[in-house]
Amino acid sequence: MKSLLAALAILAAVTAAALPARADQYSYKRTLDSTVKTGGATALAVTGQNGNIHLFADGGSTVRIHAILGARSADALKMLDVRSSRQGNTLHVEDVCPSTQHLFFWTFADCDIQLDVHYPRAMALSLNSKNGNITVDGPATVSLSNDNGNIHITGAKGAVSVKNANGNVTIDGASTNVSASNHNGNLDVTLDGGWHGSSIALSTNAGNVELQVPHNFQAKLNAKTRMGDVRNNAHLQNGPVTVTATTTFGDVRINRG
Repeated sequence: MKSLLAALAILAAVTAAALPARADQYSYKRTLDSTVKTGGATALAVTGQNGNIHLFADGGSTVRIHAILGARSADALKMLDVRSSRQGNTLHVEDVCPSTQHLFFWTFADCDIQLDVHYPRAMALSLNSKNGNITVDGPATVSLSNDNGNIHITGAKGAVSVKNANGNVTIDGASTNVSASNHNGNLDVTLDGGWHGSSIALSTNAGNVELQVPHNFQAKLNAKTRMGDVRNNAHLQNGPVTVTATTTFGDVRINRG
């Protein structure tokens, strides 16, 4: 057990060393604000490099972008941008960061771009990010992929799909199907009282998995861990819903709200 913990500590240290510089190391900054008409687009796809991203689903009819761009030099700052484009029914918002840094076999964008994006609530959301914390408020549906950072999704009205590598994932008030996988970090999911769906799939490698279900929720539970405990405090046994909750190093806890 001690050798395993030592190996995990070494892995964590090496991973941390490979991450981009802290945001406060990018001292050259400028802000960017833009508004994009959706023109009937039904989906929003956001791509981030390095920096925190906050996405707000609201009652507006346009996509409003507020960005704080950070670089190490004035020349590098001039190359940073946030661009929008349209492909079919999807509106794309993408960070532009040409400068890169290399460490061992890692390569990452050498910038810090903080994004706040407001978009119409009816649009389906997808996000592909590299490094940074992600917050999503009130999406219709959301599909999210991130490498390093914490993820917090609140009040999703449709299906939620999350893939994360390093960081904790929290999903509050999910209304229907949830699929979330993590590598290093906890998964914490709370279902809305009016939840309706058919499946919940939660998995991580190193971390705890915790699911809180409504008082009338019934499901078939498939839960397991290699090194930890499974606590089915909600007494899930049978039902029309399938819940899968697994981890390798950590506990699985199913609670009833």
